Amino acid sequence: MYLYGNRKLFSENGDLHDYATRSREHLQVPYHRIEAARKGTNYWAIKFYNKLPQEIKTSTSFGRALRHFWLTGAFYSIQELLSYR
Repeated sequence: MYLYGNRKLFSENGDLHDYATRSREHLQVPYHRIEAARKGTNYWAIKFYNKLPQEIKTSTSFGRALRHFWLTGAFYSIQELLSYR
């Protein structure tokens, strides 16, 4: 929910170049040299947000659409969610 409300604070992959790539609308996951930073909430929030379908990201009722996605997807592990699509 934080990421959805503050999306302008994060840069997209399309901001880096003008190429029409598949992931140009994904938020850029920052590179962290230290493993502790990769376990932080900002890092994982961006990774989870990028895995959401586009229709959920652009929905006017983001919370309701996200809840429906989580309940119908029935993801049993983080790996299962990250391998979605």
